[in-house]
Amino acid sequence: MTLQAASGISNALAALFALIAAALWYISAKIRVPLTPGGTGNPEMEVDGFAFVATAKAQTLWSRRAAFAAALAAMFQAVGLALVAA
Repeated sequence: MTLQAASGISNALAALFALIAAALWYISAKIRVPLTPGGTGNPEMEVDGFAFVATAKAQTLWSRRAAFAAALAAMFQAVGLALVAA
């Protein structure tokens, strides 16, 4: 495999992971956790009909996944640029 072909593959992977990161961040922004009846006895904070703390935890999980995908995109982009410069 030539350096140019490897660079092209790396750039394609960078684009793929950038798209995955965008989709995951979109999910993070849209996710909402509905209130559950009953509960633990502790009052749950409600915002717009959704459980605030549970929603924040779910958004954090999806944002963490998106950040990992974005890091992979950046890594593949850097490798692609390094291969072109070599």
